[in-house]
Amino acid sequence: MTDVKDLESRDYDVNDIVEDKRFIRCKKEMWMIVVFGLIQILVPAAIIYSLNGNGKWFLGLPMWYGVATVFYLCMSLICMVVATKVIRTHKLDAVADDKEEK
Repeated sequence: MTDVKDLESRDYDVNDIVEDKRFIRCKKEMWMIVVFGLIQILVPAAIIYSLNGNGKWFLGLPMWYGVATVFYLCMSLICMVVATKVIRTHKLDAVADDKEEK
């Protein structure tokens, strides 16, 4: 019998699969992105509904619009920093896994 792995084979036992550390990292990054997305939906909604119709102005705009704009600009900067400093690229294909084992 040879030790050559058939990377296209689907004949394996699911219980023999060991969780790859790269997938754990990717899962954390995915949840971080989901949380940032929810923040960008919920916080401006609260800002808009709480400041709408109060008659005040901010930066020449209605208060709700000006504050929401500043919030989105800040979140854009935060997301760019997270994308460049925190999130890493990974090779997740089977060929990369086979090369790392040797």
